[in-house]
Amino acid sequence: MADKINPKQLALTLGILAGAIHLIWVICIGLFQDSVQTALNWIFMLHLLQPVYIITGFDWMSLIVLTIIAFLGGYISGWVVAWLYNWSGKRVK
Repeated sequence: MADKINPKQLALTLGILAGAIHLIWVICIGLFQDSVQTALNWIFMLHLLQPVYIITGFDWMSLIVLTIIAFLGGYISGWVVAWLYNWSGKRVK
């Protein structure tokens, strides 16, 4: 079956992607907190929302925990998507 998705490969790919995005987010907060807050406020206002979130300072423990949780969320999501794709492929054929 050539059109199957490898669940481990997709899970690892999405886990790394989600972890990297969140790692970059926390690093940006550490380096450019005021600029990130301004950008976040602007994005809220574009969506006709009142900015209510205030970015707190950089924290190493938050960086580590957020990156791990994001990786795990991406990994689980990737595995579930691959499983569902492979399962539905059996049903459609």
